[in-house]
Order: sequence, then C-alpha cells, then structure tokens
Amino acid sequence: MLTKILNYFRVKDWLHILGIPSLGFVYNNSFSLFSTEFISILILSSLGLAFAYSFDTNYEILKSKTQLVPSIVVFMFALVYSYFLNSTTFYLVFVGGLLILLYILPPFRLKSIPLVVTLTNAVEFSLLFLIGYSILSFPNIAAIYISIFVGIASFPAQLVHEITHLSKDKEKGLVTTPVRFGLKSTYSLIFGSLIALISWSLFLYIYGFSFLFPILSIVFSIFFYTVLKVIKNTTKTRIYIRYLSIALGLSLLFIFLFRL
Repeated sequence: MLTKILNYFRVKDWLHILGIPSLGFVYNNSFSLFSTEFISILILSSLGLAFAYSFDTNYEILKSKTQLVPSIVVFMFALVYSYFLNSTTFYLVFVGGLLILLYILPPFRLKSIPLVVTLTNAVEFSLLFLIGYSILSFPNIAAIYISIFVGIASFPAQLVHEITHLSKDKEKGLVTTPVRFGLKSTYSLIFGSLIALISWSLFLYIYGFSFLFPILSIVFSIFFYTVLKVIKNTTKTRIYIRYLSIALGLSLLFIFLFRL
C-alpha cells in the first residue's frame, strides 16, 4: 500500500527538490533550521510537489480522471495549510498551483509550448525558494534576487530533462523546446543560460552578495558543460546534472548557514 502511494505521488522524483524551499528558509534565518516553522515548510513543500508531479503524470496515463482526486485533495490541503501559516505563503502556493494547472491542462497546456515549458519549470523552482523564505517574513528584494538565481540555474537542467524525454514527448505530441528547435539549438540555449547564470551571479556580487556566488556559478557551469560534452548517454547526463545541481544547492546552504 505504501509503495503504491509513494509511486502515485512520485516521491522519489522530487524528494531532493525539498532542498530548494529549505534554502529559502535558511537564507531568511539560518538559526531557525530546527524550528517548527522549518518542519512546516517541509510538509507544505512536500504537499505541493506531490500534487505537481502526480497530477502531471497521472493526467496523461490514467483512464479515469476520478483517479486524479488524491492529487487534487493534496493540493487543497496544501492551500488550507498555507493559509494558516501566513497570507504571503498562501498566495505563493496558490500561484504555484495555478501554474501547474496551466502547465498541464488544455487549452493552455504550457508543457507543449517551446521555451514556455522550460521557463515555467524555472519559475516554479523560484517560487519554491520564496515559499521557503516567506514562512518567516515577506520576501525582500534580496530574496527575490536569489530566487531568480535559482530559476536561472534550473533552466539548463530542465533543458537536459527535456532532451532526455525527447522521443517520448514526440510520441505524445508534446512540442517541448528540443522538439521544436532541435538538439543543436537546445545545446546552444543551455550554453547561453549558463552564461546568464554567471552574469547574474556577477550582478549579485556587485549588488553586495558574497563573492562565492560568481565562483560557484563558474564552477557549476564548467562542470555542467563538461558533462554535456563527455557523457553521450542522455539518461546518464540527466543523473549527473541532478547530482551537480544538488552539489550547487549544498554549497548555497553552506553559504547561507554561515553567512559567508
């Protein structure tokens, strides 16, 4: 029974993503890491991710749409839960859920619009960071800047994800970025987004953030580009990029915890 529940909500696919709202929380107040608020943000983020991943997958494969009820119930519970936390968190969760519905459901079906599909996923990751931050206080401009950094960093990783699913997306009739523009252009877009990440990190440094941001961005981008060049198997590439993204997240966590 437990295995069925875990598979339905695709827990193994998003468990590591809980690091993003955790980063937002720690960035706001590193000394509250073991507080009830931190537990609350983990619960809330788990509910939101469970809804997003299960609704996306099950909408495509389930014959009866009534089987989507557990996904919808989880999201409704997330909304109610966030409402009792604070209004800012509630609105961020609401916007995130609305984006998921627009991403999956016709007539909008953003997941089948080139570039928009990639950008939407990047925005969702930025929202996760802000949700983690917002449980303690209203996001300030610095938090928004960091959330943009998170979104830009997730953009090339999302393109790798789309490349991995290129054949399946074609079969489903989904017009993702690689399907529309081809592999060569998509790899160029990945390279451009890594340059954008480095550029944004330099802006953060000039704005007053740690000098470690541009260093991390450059190291991340070099390793990212190397993986694309060396690893030819797209599934392995995606796995290595996931590990690389986790390493970036842990590095940011270290910076936020010790206020470097």
